[in-house]
Amino acid sequence: MTFVRRHIVRLVFALTLGAFLVGLQLLVSPVAEARPGGGQSFGSGSKSSSGSRSSSGGSRSSSGSSSSWGSSKSSSGSDNWSSKPSYSAPWSGGTKNTTPPPVGPHGSSSGYRYASAGPPNGSVGEFFFWILLGGGALVLVVCGYTWYLHREHDEWASAVLEEGEEEDAAQAEEDERNRRYTSIQEALHAIVAKDENFSFVIFEDFLYALFSEVHTARGNRKPGLLRPYLREDVVRALELRGADAVDAIVVGSMRIEEVRGDAVSHRVSVRVRFVANYTERNEGREQSYYVEEVWKLSKNADAPSRAPDKARTIGCPNCGANLAKELGDKCKYCGTPADSDVHDWIVEEIAVDAREGRGPLLHGTTQEVGTDLPSVVVPDAPVRFEELKARDPAFTWVGFVNRIDATFNTFHKAWSSQDLAPVRPFLSDALFETQRYWVEAYKKQNLRNVTEDARIVTTHIAKVTSDKHYDSITVRVFASCIDYTLDQEDKVVGGSKKKTRDYSEYWTFIRGAKVTGAARSDAACPNCGAPVEKINMAGNCESCSTKVTTGDFDWVLSRIEQDEVYEG
Repeated sequence: MTFVRRHIVRLVFALTLGAFLVGLQLLVSPVAEARPGGGQSFGSGSKSSSGSRSSSGGSRSSSGSSSSWGSSKSSSGSDNWSSKPSYSAPWSGGTKNTTPPPVGPHGSSSGYRYASAGPPNGSVGEFFFWILLGGGALVLVVCGYTWYLHREHDEWASAVLEEGEEEDAAQAEEDERNRRYTSIQEALHAIVAKDENFSFVIFEDFLYALFSEVHTARGNRKPGLLRPYLREDVVRALELRGADAVDAIVVGSMRIEEVRGDAVSHRVSVRVRFVANYTERNEGREQSYYVEEVWKLSKNADAPSRAPDKARTIGCPNCGANLAKELGDKCKYCGTPADSDVHDWIVEEIAVDAREGRGPLLHGTTQEVGTDLPSVVVPDAPVRFEELKARDPAFTWVGFVNRIDATFNTFHKAWSSQDLAPVRPFLSDALFETQRYWVEAYKKQNLRNVTEDARIVTTHIAKVTSDKHYDSITVRVFASCIDYTLDQEDKVVGGSKKKTRDYSEYWTFIRGAKVTGAARSDAACPNCGAPVEKINMAGNCESCSTKVTTGDFDWVLSRIEQDEVYEG
């Protein structure tokens, strides 16, 4: 581009300079007078008396001799190579031309009549003619150059626009493929997935079970047994972290940090953060660890989700059979390949954010945040709640709030006494395991967290969902209590016995989709009415041998989320 511009500028300059010099030469030359009825002579056959070169042609001339573009010879004998006559008029110096001018048909000279010697007087008209001619050429060149630049700019702009449109389209496709959603249900709906059986309640139970099984297999140095749930890179990474045994695995909390749906590959992916505690044994030595791990899992969006009775069973993803003790290429019952990822969730990667040979830090006072944030309410929550009431006329908001109050009050008393048995009928298995983890963590550090005068100030409905297996209601609970931590000598090491702490949390309750009836506020067995003492830590009633903590009989609390991280 720079090369072309440079040569065009040179051409314009040369044309302009040439036109100016020709016009200047005519301006200073003698006047050639045209006689009436005579024509213009092209001067042929004149001789010059000097060998000096003229600046405008190939013929030789002296400063006072005539210059001719004909085929005449100069006195030095050199040839003039111009084959066409010039339009510039010949002019003479101080020597008079002795050759008589030719006579025209009307008795006049057929050529110019040369002026007598004297000061030269050039033709002003011819000067301006050449200036205008050169100027016109200049205008044409400039216009052509401008058109060239304009066309080049248009082509460049068009190319840039097309490239930009392609980049925008590619970016849009990439964004669509990696769009972030607030829930797995939303992602499945957005990509028009065929999995109509998905239930977040069941998915939570599956994640708790998978975390425990993965670390147990790592302790047996056989993570390869879980290939139906682990990518090969994950298996190799776990093998490098192998131990003689890993047990006492308790998940303290689990939070979904991100959900993405890929409409092209038709997969859903989640990023999950686990806070847990486990004990490793190596060569006779034992060490407990506090860990934070971030797992990325993905699933074929069209593959049906597992049923509730298989939620905590980590077997063959296709038929549910127990995984073989020895690694094989496929399930020996249904023939499903061990590395198949078409039936269930598979772990894409595991990142260890923290791993310390200690328990969680339970001393000190934590500043309350998030209480002043506006409630996150799903727009259709009131409508969904009314739909739930229409399906179950015995269900009421007042009765449900009484169930929340009973759960809250029983929970705080059990927590402060570090005995969770009374609250067991109110909690799902996963949430109970989480609360037991924290109670045990306090005990191991000879600490006890106490919440006195705990009471609910108000409750706001935030979200109502229903799937094939469960109904769920999320509420924001605004509450207050006196919160402090005591050591083994009953010395306050965190919080305050005098200051009331106001806080809020999002509580999610679940109940089986086919269950109907008014919510109960007592802790008795919802199936047979046996007292709470008959319900063991597994959530089973010892009187009727029924598991009562799955939501198959009444509303149970399945999840507690802090207001500063809740997204709806």
